[in-house]
Amino acid sequence: MRKHNINLVRFKYILSFIIIFVLMATIGVQAESDYRYRRDLDALAREFYSTGNIEKIKAELDLREEKMSGKTDLDYNIEMAELELFRAEIAEILGNDQAENHLENALEFAEKAVELEDDALTNRLIAESYIHLFNYKSAFFAIRNGNRALGYLERALELAPDDLLAKFLEGNYLLNAPSIGGGDPDKGREVLLEITEEEHPVFNFIIYNILEKEAKAAEIYPDSPWLDLNSQ
Repeated sequence: MRKHNINLVRFKYILSFIIIFVLMATIGVQAESDYRYRRDLDALAREFYSTGNIEKIKAELDLREEKMSGKTDLDYNIEMAELELFRAEIAEILGNDQAENHLENALEFAEKAVELEDDALTNRLIAESYIHLFNYKSAFFAIRNGNRALGYLERALELAPDDLLAKFLEGNYLLNAPSIGGGDPDKGREVLLEITEEEHPVFNFIIYNILEKEAKAAEIYPDSPWLDLNSQ
């Protein structure tokens, strides 16, 4: 009887450990999801899309880069990839030919980051770099790296299914990619509209522009110089 009780206690201990482990793993996955637009650059993104204060924002990005000393290799590569992606985004909207250079830099930093830490953020940064580079590189580049980019994006969504920027990349890809490459415009619109339910002003502003709902975009940032992003 005593042996039976000891085994029962051991079983309860093991069961408790398993339950705690599963809960921690689940919490860890959900913690990876991010509801901001470009994480710590969220406030700058809001200012850029609402006011178009370009020079101030560029100066702030340069200042952030100057303060990178002392960062770990992982943090440095992640933050530099994020800075370069945002710089590319700004350059693209402005029609600046530096966008491609910023994207190439972002890809380089992101690849170094994922070697150090295979998580949702590092995979999303690589996927985003590739997906935007497809707009500037040859068809051969897109064919060679298309599956690779989607693989990184799928990994990011697997680890952080609610991450808004990863979902935005997914929706935008489905909307614009050819059917042979996995495109599905209807599904893409569905994914993008799901993101708008979170009511993040930057995501919604961009998405409504993409879906040609400029009036709804104007309700968010009425003074924005980027009210018709499709014409930029």
